[in-house]
Amino acid sequence: MAEISIGSVVVSLRGNDKGRIMMVTGKSGKYLLVCDGKKRKKASPKRKNPCHLRVLLSEDAPQPVNAELTDGELRRYLARFRDVLCTECDQTDRQS
Repeated sequence: MAEISIGSVVVSLRGNDKGRIMMVTGKSGKYLLVCDGKKRKKASPKRKNPCHLRVLLSEDAPQPVNAELTDGELRRYLARFRDVLCTECDQTDRQS
């Protein structure tokens, strides 16, 4: 499995937040700290097992600097990924 780095945009695959798009903000032992700016604010990130996350955008891709984002800016940034995922889901449903 590829290493997930801080600043990566991920989607949760397991748990109460399944399907939620988040950004990795830090590490705590073997766990990653993720937040979405709405349910999980930057002040209290969720601790997630990396096996329960899928990378949508790696830290290498151009994106705003993680530490400087407010919760509102983070929500707006992640909303772009929600729109893309919803469009992909709609196209897949139509083809079935």
